[in-house]
Amino acid sequence: FSGGTGGVAVGSPRLGGSGTGSIALPVTWCAVTGTAEDLGNRIQWTTESEKNTSYYEVEYSYDARTFRTASSQIQAAGYSSAARSYTFFHTNEYSELVYYRIKQVDLDGIVDYSKIIALKRTTKMPEFAVSVYPVPMHIETLTVKVLTGQKTDIQVQIKDLLGRTVYSQAITPSGYETIESLHLGSLPNGTYQMILDNGLNRVTRPIVITK
Repeated sequence: FSGGTGGVAVGSPRLGGSGTGSIALPVTWCAVTGTAEDLGNRIQWTTESEKNTSYYEVEYSYDARTFRTASSQIQAAGYSSAARSYTFFHTNEYSELVYYRIKQVDLDGIVDYSKIIALKRTTKMPEFAVSVYPVPMHIETLTVKVLTGQKTDIQVQIKDLLGRTVYSQAITPSGYETIESLHLGSLPNGTYQMILDNGLNRVTRPIVITK
């Protein structure tokens, strides 16, 4: 997997309070950047000075209009005349294009936003890839590895040759790569079809049990 580009500014800061330049802002922004890494996106920002600052929150969006909160409250300096650096790792975020901004709240409740940056991965991740092992299955446990950027549950069904469901389970993704062990010791030897469906993608894998 290759990483992504640094963030590129696509918007101007929104000012705290009245939204005009007449109010002295608590933060002098220096830089906001981002990097796509193997396990998510790393967001970094630097302030030139801070006055009366309380905390920061990292927000993200897929359309640069509707933003959601990615981080918990990150403690700000309060008062500082020197440059200060902050970082947040947005774990398990693998979308091809994500917009980020930093929300700053001062001790009086006034909100200020950084510029918006766009973080794009240089390599598109597979939307849904599944592998199972061992095949044929000669032990009671089958290992399933799923690669997906979707966070919805994956419904697993195993059917016999007559189309009857003999096993079912829901897998909740733990990140882009999820590894789950299925305990199939109660199934008799034979050939089966395993179906994995997350609502957007559906794959079928053959299973042969030879215990």
